Amino acid sequence: MSKVTTLSPDSIAQFQSYMCERGRSDNTVRAYSADLRMLLKFLGQDTLSHQYLESSTAKWLNETRATSSPRTTERRRTSLRAYSRWAKVKKSLLSDYSLPTKQQAAPHPLPEGIDGVERMCAATGSHRLAALFALQGMLGLRVSEALSVSRSNFDLGQRMLTVRGKGDKERTLPISERSWRWLERAYNEAGSGTLVSMPDRTARDAITKAGQQLGFARHISSHDLRATAGTALYRKTQDIRMVQEFLGHSSITTTQVYIGISTDAMREGLEF
Repeated sequence: MSKVTTLSPDSIAQFQSYMCERGRSDNTVRAYSADLRMLLKFLGQDTLSHQYLESSTAKWLNETRATSSPRTTERRRTSLRAYSRWAKVKKSLLSDYSLPTKQQAAPHPLPEGIDGVERMCAATGSHRLAALFALQGMLGLRVSEALSVSRSNFDLGQRMLTVRGKGDKERTLPISERSWRWLERAYNEAGSGTLVSMPDRTARDAITKAGQQLGFARHISSHDLRATAGTALYRKTQDIRMVQEFLGHSSITTTQVYIGISTDAMREGLEF
């Protein structure tokens, strides 16, 4: 590879190919590449000399951190540092940049529970959306995982679904009768494509809109559906390790966030 001296669409494409060759996950490749393109768009430039990469990145992070989550800001820094190491710009790029403090995540299962997920499936006129809601709200998939599911992921003989999650880790989940009711039509019509064929943003917006149309108690997001499935499994089994495997979490601490045991449930449990 000839020496890269500027951040540009061409160098981003080369970096993207490098990440693919090194086996980085599809989600990581997409996110890092998108971050690099966003930096150029923020600066209003087609190219950026590596001489100004650190100062320009710091300016971008400083001006967007107020409207971005701490996790997003941290990932953006990580993206630029990974690029700079590949391009041999500066090994310690932004190493002393002060990242915002991460907020303590709060549990957020639907107050309406699995019944609420089923109402969403029943109310939509789209079998693709019904499949999306079921994959997330009954089988606990991340939105990116749900959007990547195709017929090849299913073993109908064993009633199992295999998905590839963060870090290219696979997990295999049993398909419940309740979820299959909403997956079957999308499965039969998927052909060689995915069951839920739509962009990520469209899927997330559809989930929020469905909750609003049904008059749910509060605003909902894709993670709320996933948390609803995890919470329902935990309440039935009381097995947090099982829920960790079900949701594909590397840390049980993350799982504890998702299961969202309510104060009322805790109060009831303490009435010995």
